[in-house]
Formats: sequence, C-alpha cells, structure tokens
Amino acid sequence: MKAATCKIQKEMTKRRWRIARHAPAHDGDVISCYLVHNIHDELLYETRPRDLGQVVPVIMDCMTHALPLRVKLQVKIRVGPTWGQLEPYVS
Repeated sequence: MKAATCKIQKEMTKRRWRIARHAPAHDGDVISCYLVHNIHDELLYETRPRDLGQVVPVIMDCMTHALPLRVKLQVKIRVGPTWGQLEPYVS
C-alpha cells in the first residue's frame, strides 16, 4: 500500500497536479487531487468530478504496478460525493 501511495504522489507531482488540499488555485484548469485518508487496504482521494477521467487511470496504473509481482493486483475504484455514497466508477 505504501509503495502504491508513493508512486501515485510521484506521478501526480510529475504531472504538476495540485496535491495539497489547501494549495492555492492559480489555474482553474490544473487538476487537483489529494489523498484524504488511508484505511487498511484502501486509499481515499478527493478530486473534482471533471478530473476523474484523468485521475482514475493514473491511480489504477500506479496501484496495479506499484511493485513487480507475479500475480495481477485487483483494484476497484469507487466514486461519490461522500464516503457513504460511493459507487463503482464507470468511465
């Protein structure tokens, strides 16, 4: 989990996305996505709905390729306005 979290942060920084919750918004077109909480085997990120199409593939790729493994990791992405209203992500 830690390896995936670090890989996601590195990729978001490389893409110059805003990754701090209270970072100043200089440009409305800059993608904003930040880690809210890490719960056991889950990562909870917050981003704007309009950025999901770019954010989800990055998180999926980083999670599935965090470490070289013989088995493929299964990653499930759910989205919603609150934690209690999360539903499977459909692109």
